[in-house]
Amino acid sequence: MSVDEQVSEHDIWAVLGEIVDLVSQIDDPPADVSAELVRISAVASTAADIRTNVPSELIPLGVLKAMMPNATSARSQLSSAISQAQEPQKATHIRNAETQIDNLATASGWLMPYSHNAVAPSPSTVTAAQRAIASIQEKADGFEQRITELEGELAAKVEAEADRASTAATEAKSRLDLVTEQVGDLGTRISEDEGRLDKEIARQQQAFATAQQDRDKAWLAEKGDALSTLADDATTRIEKIETAANGSLEKVKNAETEAQELVGSISVGALANGYEQDANEDTIVQRIWQGAVLASTVGAVCTAIWAFGDADIDGDFQADRFLARAVVVALLTAFATYSARQAGVHRDRATWSRGMQRQLQSFGPYIESLPKNQREELRAQQTSRFFPVIAAPSPAKGDDRFGSAGSITDAAKKAASD
Repeated sequence: MSVDEQVSEHDIWAVLGEIVDLVSQIDDPPADVSAELVRISAVASTAADIRTNVPSELIPLGVLKAMMPNATSARSQLSSAISQAQEPQKATHIRNAETQIDNLATASGWLMPYSHNAVAPSPSTVTAAQRAIASIQEKADGFEQRITELEGELAAKVEAEADRASTAATEAKSRLDLVTEQVGDLGTRISEDEGRLDKEIARQQQAFATAQQDRDKAWLAEKGDALSTLADDATTRIEKIETAANGSLEKVKNAETEAQELVGSISVGALANGYEQDANEDTIVQRIWQGAVLASTVGAVCTAIWAFGDADIDGDFQADRFLARAVVVALLTAFATYSARQAGVHRDRATWSRGMQRQLQSFGPYIESLPKNQREELRAQQTSRFFPVIAAPSPAKGDDRFGSAGSITDAAKKAASD
């Protein structure tokens, strides 16, 4: 909504009309406040006429907002005066309404001259307004004079800049003509120099080509001799390198064989140590399970004695208590059986690990005296026995994979007979 629309549709106009209607509704007002009612009606009517007599663009919206509280308060006081039956209270409300109307007139006093029903302002108000108008006019004249001066200065500067630009353009055109003429002369000289340069380049190229052919022939002859010498030296060095390489290759093969034997010995020792560690661990676990067998057996026996002894002592057999203790005895017996089985499993594993350890420790010294091909064959046969069973479960009885201490001897005899 625009400012003009806000002014024309402001609530102050409806409130002023209500004030005029309320004044007309007061019957038999007290005599001492008749003048106040006339004053209230005159000011409210005059302020309301501003809407029709003054263009909206000349009415400040801020003034209407300043008038609104006084107008609302005056309307309330007049409504209270109408509802009062006692004259003193009615007179008080009318005087309060007149005070609010005076404040409203003060807030909107400068608009009163636009109304044909306006009450003439006081001399002090007129003097202040005239001084303000004179001050505004003086400032406006000063602004207008300053604007005129600035326009003159600007026009002078524009004219001076135009003259300088024109002079600069003339000088630039003269320089451009001179440069164009110099460029034409330079192009002519460049064309002449290009012709002479082409001739000189052709002559130099011919001379260089002749000299280059001579140098190439001499260089090729020199390099041919040098290449022949280098080829002879290279052949001699290659023969020496081949001889040294054959010797080094033989040394490498011997060193590789020794390294393989050393690595095999280290690996076999490490594997034997691993089997020994597994055997020790299985022995510890076996003893733990044996302790569990002993503890659960003792517990089962004690519980059984307690169950039967309690029935004999009391002389009163209680089936539920006896069954509860019998269940405990059964559980302890089952746990003892399971513990005994686990102890047996770990005992077999420990025995198997000890056997593998002894085989690995005696395998190397046993085959050391055999020929190399038989040693390699024995190693190949035993590899399939040692490595697949590293992560094997507990050995079952009669399983050939785990072998025995005499299996290495049998394999050695078979290799020797072959």
